[in-house]
Amino acid sequence: MKSRISAWGRHFGMAIALFCLLMVPAAQARVNIQSCTLTSPFGMVINTNLTSNLSSTTSFLLSCKTNGHSDPNNPNPIVTIKLNLGTHASGVTRRLDSVGNKLSYQLFQDSTFNTPWDETTNFISRPISGDITNEPITIYGKLDGTGANLDQPVGTYTDTIQVMVGW
Repeated sequence: MKSRISAWGRHFGMAIALFCLLMVPAAQARVNIQSCTLTSPFGMVINTNLTSNLSSTTSFLLSCKTNGHSDPNNPNPIVTIKLNLGTHASGVTRRLDSVGNKLSYQLFQDSTFNTPWDETTNFISRPISGDITNEPITIYGKLDGTGANLDQPVGTYTDTIQVMVGW
């Protein structure tokens, strides 16, 4: 014997199921950052006579992998990118070195040289909502073309900057 469900019964059952689905709270999208890597630049080169061409740029690539799991303690993870002052800094002044001779310079986050990079207050802070692959991060460098820099001899001046990525 076949069981028949009336049309009213089918619609009532579908209405109950739909109502139950609407009562389930929507899950918030949260991700955990699993790892981040940088593809470091080969370096920044500025060929200058300190009266022209006082700036240059270099870029590195940021990639971050998320695991897609929720973390109620960290609903909006943020990646920070900081640059230290370099191996030849004096106080908060970055300096290039050539056998004891120094040239002061600064690193910036923007091409207008308005937002400096540092590791305490001026750094990139970016929320992550999913994987990032090879996002270019540009560093703008500028030499100080005045004062003590003008008294330095010709040479190859270098510095090493540490890039720190945190999450």
